[in-house]
Amino acid sequence: MQFVLPDERMDIGSENGKQRLKMRYGRKVRRRRSRWDIIFEILYGLNEGGSMRKTHIMHYANIDWRNFQKYFSMLVEQGYIKEHENSSEYVITEKGKSLLQRLEELKNELS
Repeated sequence: MQFVLPDERMDIGSENGKQRLKMRYGRKVRRRRSRWDIIFEILYGLNEGGSMRKTHIMHYANIDWRNFQKYFSMLVEQGYIKEHENSSEYVITEKGKSLLQRLEELKNELS
């Protein structure tokens, strides 16, 4: 296994550069998710799981609490998610399903 120092320059265009970019300090380096990737994961989890509590949605989307609160409150304020009647669970709205479908189409088109 080859270790890459932070200040070592990489030719990312080459195959060797791509391999070295994937590994740093002996572990895989994950690509940072975009804002839309995180929103997609939250909406997708709600769509697949039905009504869920905040912590379950957060774990499904694999995001820390601070960032989750930021995205989640925005989605609730905009009407993509709503609180389920008489419970502490949340569900995706029709508006949220529409956004999820558009994000899926965009994701498929770009990949």
